[in-house]
Amino acid sequence: TGGLFTVALFLTPVATMVPSQAATPALLAVGFMILANSVTEIDWADYTIAIPAFITMVMMPFTYSITNGIGMGFITFVVLRLAAGRGKEIPVAMYVVSAVFAFYYLMPALGLT
Repeated sequence: TGGLFTVALFLTPVATMVPSQAATPALLAVGFMILANSVTEIDWADYTIAIPAFITMVMMPFTYSITNGIGMGFITFVVLRLAAGRGKEIPVAMYVVSAVFAFYYLMPALGLT
């Protein structure tokens, strides 16, 4: 990895010659291919996995924030697992991260921003 990074340093001037109008379609195509490949691996039969995955995928572009999408997915996952009576399957770290995200979303309502 370090060797590839070193090679990339020398190729940076070449990459800057490519205008963003030319790079954008390639980046979008790669993003869609990654998304299409990842979506097929989601267990759509288990709603406690399918709904948080869908919420995450939808919230990222609508909020223009990867962080918001992931946060909503975490919170939805924890809430649905608890509602399904499968709370013991949730790692403790997931509870902590979901609580932090919930506080992050409540901060404007509490006047803390």
